[in-house]
Amino acid sequence: MAVKEGSALINLPEGVFYNPVQEFNRDLTVAVVKHYAKIHLEEFINKGIKKAGENGRPEPASYLGLSVLEALAASGLRSVRFAKEVPLLCKIVANDLDPEATKLIGENAKLNTVEDVVMPSCADAVKLMHDSVKNKFHVVDIDPYGTASPFLDAAVQCLFDGGLLCVTCTDMAVLCGTAAGTAYGKYGGGLRLLLHAIQQAASRHDKVIEPLLALSVDFYARVFVRVRTSPSGVKRIASRLAIVYSCTGCQRYPQAIRSRGVRKDDTVMDCGGFQLFVDDAPKLLGASDLSLQR
Repeated sequence: MAVKEGSALINLPEGVFYNPVQEFNRDLTVAVVKHYAKIHLEEFINKGIKKAGENGRPEPASYLGLSVLEALAASGLRSVRFAKEVPLLCKIVANDLDPEATKLIGENAKLNTVEDVVMPSCADAVKLMHDSVKNKFHVVDIDPYGTASPFLDAAVQCLFDGGLLCVTCTDMAVLCGTAAGTAYGKYGGGLRLLLHAIQQAASRHDKVIEPLLALSVDFYARVFVRVRTSPSGVKRIASRLAIVYSCTGCQRYPQAIRSRGVRKDDTVMDCGGFQLFVDDAPKLLGASDLSLQR
């Protein structure tokens, strides 16, 4: 069976997984990666201009483009679309654990004349990302069946500083409970839980995340974050996290911020030093208390 999606035309033998519902996911990812490629080039140019100003003369430099890893590629459709629709890409590694899928990726790359950019890989995704810590990627895409949790720690390590991490989770029952629509409508908790999990993985390696886009679509959550190295930023992560308490009596939802950062001696320090103070849980006020607080 031949499938046309975006600028790509791929062959899908019987039994090969293809989910047409996720076409929006792939369209969205192409758009985000395309925008990121533009930003990355601008940052490269601005960095060169800054160095030239500091040294008093321009420094010779050539832009090599972005390297991309699709850790769980299946048919390679997403990687082929990257190669055909996103400019400024120098290498796309399309990985799958199934040798037959890897063979199909190579065939689809040749069919679309992008075999010089799309490189099939047959390996365990986590091992491949751990092995790529020294040969990093600018973009890593993770789109598993179910949870992405087992892949997060390896993914944040194999990204260049400022790299783009794209994550899909389809275990919405875990993220939002059985009434997913109600949970998202009232609390929006699922996406925050996913972003928190990514930040936890990044924090273990002195990195912080910058959420760019987070969506709940149909049966899955999709988030895009930039990952930056920042030991000082990791120290401040706790001040960006909070636990939301629910009072069944007054329906109030007080927040307990995990900690607060206070500059030492209340002075502005050149090093940006500060102390973290862990907050206590908030007092859960009843309805009568709330009326007195107004």
